[in-house]
Amino acid sequence: MVYYGLLSSTMQQHLVLLMYADTDGPNSSPHIINLFAESNDQFNDEGEAKPALPIPAWFCFLMVGPNADFQILHNTLLTHNDWGLTCEIHHYCDLDTKYADLCIKLKHLQIELDTIQQACSSYESRLQLTCTTKQVEMLKNVPCKT
Repeated sequence: MVYYGLLSSTMQQHLVLLMYADTDGPNSSPHIINLFAESNDQFNDEGEAKPALPIPAWFCFLMVGPNADFQILHNTLLTHNDWGLTCEIHHYCDLDTKYADLCIKLKHLQIELDTIQQACSSYESRLQLTCTTKQVEMLKNVPCKT
């Protein structure tokens, strides 16, 4: 089930798409998507919708490439006076930047996790070599708390 709502402010208007899955109940939160650009639905002679074409590589490079390339794209969109499409492009660029930043953070966290795991293995080996368990054997009957 899909509901549309128009949100407006003094700066801009955009459409909000509220979607509910078939499995959602009456108390479920909707999946919310902001729609800034109107889709360009095209139909063939039989009235069937034509499939959307993939985004060309050159356009992707303009959206996520160097700032100068993105500025060219932005300025070109402004000449067409389509604020909705301009807004969609900016949102895509922002999300791509956030995604890239999170990928870098994830790689750093994975390196840190691997380092800690190796340190734990090293300390476990040291504890085995020092026969630590024999020194505190009287504690083996202490119940484990989880």
